[in-house]
Amino acid sequence: MPFAVGKRALAICDRCGFQVKYLALKEEWNGSRVCPECFETKHPQLEPSGKRADAEALRHARPDRDEPPVSAQDAATYQDFIDSRQF
Repeated sequence: MPFAVGKRALAICDRCGFQVKYLALKEEWNGSRVCPECFETKHPQLEPSGKRADAEALRHARPDRDEPPVSAQDAATYQDFIDSRQF
């Protein structure tokens, strides 16, 4: 079934309620049909941004090293080495 062209038809703006020509109405992003004076484009912040996964792993991760505990004698030797290097 064909539809009428609507060149003489009138319509009501969904936002302001004024009577305007049917062909002058524009459809907004939310489905409202409004006159050219009331027409607003969709704000960019209403578009969802691309979701990325949270970074959870390192690219070149290494496992923990299993080292024996440091003895008191080793710690003292290291401290003597550090003390001798000070200016």
